[in-house]
Amino acid sequence: MSDDNSDDEDGYSGVNSPMSCPSPITADNTMSPEVWNELLMDSQVSKGTINNLIMEYFIVGSFKDAAIEFAKESYVQSTVDINSITDRENIRSKITGGDIIECIDLLNKLFPRILEDDQQLLLNLYVQHFVEQLLSSRVNDAIAFAKEYVAPLVVKHPHFIGEMEQVMCLAAFPNLKEQCPLNLRHRIDREQRYLLADRVNKAILIHQGNRPEPEIPSLIRRIVSTQNDLKRKASTSFPCINMMDDVDAVTS
Repeated sequence: MSDDNSDDEDGYSGVNSPMSCPSPITADNTMSPEVWNELLMDSQVSKGTINNLIMEYFIVGSFKDAAIEFAKESYVQSTVDINSITDRENIRSKITGGDIIECIDLLNKLFPRILEDDQQLLLNLYVQHFVEQLLSSRVNDAIAFAKEYVAPLVVKHPHFIGEMEQVMCLAAFPNLKEQCPLNLRHRIDREQRYLLADRVNKAILIHQGNRPEPEIPSLIRRIVSTQNDLKRKASTSFPCINMMDDVDAVTS
């Protein structure tokens, strides 16, 4: 056999031989971002799968308007009635707007078992209303509310005492926004409304038999976890993503 066919005997054509293809690994045992991105692009994820993940994120997060617009643009047919988001959206709006009593009334009307079964969540709502009154300089109203509603709940559940003693300390500061101790400042932070709204939203979803959290943050956590395992075990370094701070901020 002639020398011209020597490459074929080894199982390689001239173009595909290892001598003619650049290695994806550099001399310092590092994979370039370009090669890494090419490998990622080769991973086949259908557009339909991505659209369904996005739609689920909007529905679970009770973003009704976004879900409706995305359904029009992507032609995704949700397994959940988009109109059913309205109740959760209204409740979320009440909490983020500081109207905690309105939120409690809606919960008791639409989902009466939730606060009956989750007394910790009821306490969290009571505490937030107490704080909202203090921030509005309605100290007497706040104390009266605590005596009428919070005290009986604490008597029923003694393990709530520690938390309520801490919260009641806030009433001792006439100018709460300026004088609040650092260890209690998270109680008066506006972010607390959004954290509470997320907890209530999850409680409703669980009550309805739905996922309490969208799949996207869970997928990102798994990606980061797998990435960390690779970093520990692999001999080759590769470009990494770090999105956990953003994920935690969205799902906390």
